[in-house]
Amino acid sequence: MSDRTRSGFLGQLQLTRAFQLRGTFLATLAVCFAAGLGVTHAAQPSLRPLVEPGKWPAWPRGQPADIAVAGNHACVALGYGGLGIFDVSNPANPVQVGSVAIRGNRSGGAIGVTVSGGYAFVVKGENGMDVVDVRNPARPRVVGTYRGYCADVAVSGNYAYVAAWNQGLSIVDVSNAADPRRIGGYSSPIGERFDWVAVSGRHAYVRSEDWTGTDFDYFVLAIDVTNPADCERLGSYTTHGSMTLAGHHIYVNEGTNGLKVIDFSDPSHPVAVGHYNHSGDYGPVAVSGGYAYLARGTNGLEILDVRDPSHPTRVGEYPGSFVSLSVSGSHVYVLNGEGWEIIDATNPTLPVRTASHPVAEGYASAVAVSGDIAYVADFGWLQIIDARDPHHLVRLGGYEIGGAAQGVAVSGTYAYVADYWHGLQVIDVSNPTDCRRVAGDPLNSFASTHDVAVSGNHVYVAKERGFSVLDVSDPTAPVPIGGHDTGAPAYAIALSGDRAYVAAGTNGLIIVDVRNPTNCVRIGRYMPPGSPVDVFVSGHHAYVIHGSQGDLDDLELGIVDVTDPGNCVLVTEYDETEVYRTAVSGNLLFLYGRFLDIFDVSDPTSLTRIAKKDFGWPASGVTISNGRIYVAAGPAGLMVIPTISDVQFTVRVEADPGTPFTLEAATNLSVPNPWSPLLTTNVSVMPFDYVDYDVKLSEKPNKFYRVRQP
Repeated sequence: MSDRTRSGFLGQLQLTRAFQLRGTFLATLAVCFAAGLGVTHAAQPSLRPLVEPGKWPAWPRGQPADIAVAGNHACVALGYGGLGIFDVSNPANPVQVGSVAIRGNRSGGAIGVTVSGGYAFVVKGENGMDVVDVRNPARPRVVGTYRGYCADVAVSGNYAYVAAWNQGLSIVDVSNAADPRRIGGYSSPIGERFDWVAVSGRHAYVRSEDWTGTDFDYFVLAIDVTNPADCERLGSYTTHGSMTLAGHHIYVNEGTNGLKVIDFSDPSHPVAVGHYNHSGDYGPVAVSGGYAYLARGTNGLEILDVRDPSHPTRVGEYPGSFVSLSVSGSHVYVLNGEGWEIIDATNPTLPVRTASHPVAEGYASAVAVSGDIAYVADFGWLQIIDARDPHHLVRLGGYEIGGAAQGVAVSGTYAYVADYWHGLQVIDVSNPTDCRRVAGDPLNSFASTHDVAVSGNHVYVAKERGFSVLDVSDPTAPVPIGGHDTGAPAYAIALSGDRAYVAAGTNGLIIVDVRNPTNCVRIGRYMPPGSPVDVFVSGHHAYVIHGSQGDLDDLELGIVDVTDPGNCVLVTEYDETEVYRTAVSGNLLFLYGRFLDIFDVSDPTSLTRIAKKDFGWPASGVTISNGRIYVAAGPAGLMVIPTISDVQFTVRVEADPGTPFTLEAATNLSVPNPWSPLLTTNVSVMPFDYVDYDVKLSEKPNKFYRVRQP
């Protein structure tokens, strides 16, 4: 994997339980949609239920952090956008063919990647490492996770060698990709931290920094890994910079000191044998076919002839600003701040760009709906999406607000956007292809703005210390008329009747009488165990998302009876899953986080789960309109589940390509021979999806499925 700066969404509706009975996997669609189907990653067919939502854009977005190329495919680590897979068989026209979510609540998601033997090993920092099966690039899937710290990884044979920061070097057996296990390693002395690793034969090479002294010491060292349980430290060489291993030489981009070549043919006594004395920025380096490629930050790419490692000679250059690179054949793949480029270096003296592939920035944090049009707060943009066909979402237009959109509300032909940096932004959306900003926040004083809500001619803007009320009778000239100081950041605001409910962080849930917007009066307060960050109100109940004991990385739900705002009563709590947002429609409660959980809240004191769906990406915002669920899913953009009542049930068969299987269904398991075959097939591309058009979830059918080998 190249050095770097450290800093097919598939929905799953888990309807029931799976049983493994003598090699047959049984999926049950029962009267009540219950919990989780198990999935076995083996040659034998396995079964799970699936519902595919509509989505925009086609692929998740993210900040490119690392790239690895194997054969005709490039795997790009996209931070919170997960792992993107691109077909580069035509270097002039790279095409994205797949993606997979990479989860990590304490890191930037996918921050590094290396590929070996049909698997991508994705670095997640303190969240460990995911093993992704990329043998079918259009259907990549995470099959295993290593939980130890991972700053970098190199793979050789059945072992992954993990640079584990201050935990040293970990050697992980990945012969079973679904169950990576640490079998040994080298524990670094106190004060040393490993953040890069390469492997050749029986030696691993790690970059380390030693911070025990008054100044940091940087070096590369060799470790004998012949016996993973008893690794031996050999020699080291003091150097600082990005590095790569080619043969028994390590090439180090030392920035202002140029390129250094260190000979490790005797790992116990490494020695510098070559030097290219040309200063530049630090950046990754790769060696292939007798040439070294140095990404020099803003100083572009330099190409050196290193066929004689003792005399590196500069032969070519390419301008740009690059943070990572990978070389495959005569092509160099470089990452910049906006995406990545492919450079043809067949003639290293005259490298030529053959293609560039921008990776659209965006992070959908909120969504509002008017009719069949969705308005998405998408980081620096307001995006306008036509959702008339929920399976084919089309972007109509949008407006670049230039800040960080956190919330959005729509009234008439105007969208009101809560811009974190610049306050309220009023956008005329009467013509989606030519949106115009008509007003800004007259009260904006660079206070962080989190949310916005509209009621009639009044807009409520949640800010750093409460909310303000603006009269928008004339949307082009908002007039401040009132507000309320909550004493803490107002993360979310919900309007119901003549009350405003504010999730005010450490000051709890604050209830304000807004019958007279010019004189907002606090009438109640509820203090949950943690800090509220989201609230939804339906009837006499407020659904409050708050940090468990104040921990905003561990959110849970509290349902609060607010009939008497001066005496709010907790009805029930739910903390069985990661929860970020909530919404209610009728008697259905929707909890959004890593998963979508749907509950029957006819009796709010007793939650009954009726469905669960895996989005792959956590949801940042949600709106329910005309029976559809609109989800702002961070880097994945907008997702639309067509309806609760009419969504079709789909089962997914997973097996090795070419494995024959029979899919069967039954409606009554008590009879002697309940199973009827739906199909028998043998397909070369997996997974295989079967849509049962006879099943609608609203009818709560009693139907069972199983898959077996004929």
